[in-house]
Amino acid sequence: MTDRRQFIKAGLVLGAGIVLLRGAPVLGRIGKDVPRSLLDSFPRRSPYLTSRPDGDGLVLVPSGHEEPAYRLNKVASAIWELCNGRHSPRQIAKVLTGRFEVSEDDCLKDVLDFLSLMHREGLISV
Repeated sequence: MTDRRQFIKAGLVLGAGIVLLRGAPVLGRIGKDVPRSLLDSFPRRSPYLTSRPDGDGLVLVPSGHEEPAYRLNKVASAIWELCNGRHSPRQIAKVLTGRFEVSEDDCLKDVLDFLSLMHREGLISV
């Protein structure tokens, strides 16, 4: 288990946990653009992306390409792995609070913000 600072450092609160490899970090407007329907959704990873290990996280590679397009840190990677169509944002937050020392309310807000960002980037469907 890690403390709140490690959770933040791991990427959900600061830096959003995702980097577009051919440009600047993908940050978006955290908190303002979260669709209401997202809370009741069961996010699913895009079938047009594959993932492979990269240090503590993952890189996402578009189908038919060799080079990764996105890099996810370990918190973002944990969320990505749980976006299998069987977990709601609340369930994802519950799993993460078991791995990181963070309150479930803070975690749920961060998860929703991050899922919203991934949805805008086309990385998940809801």
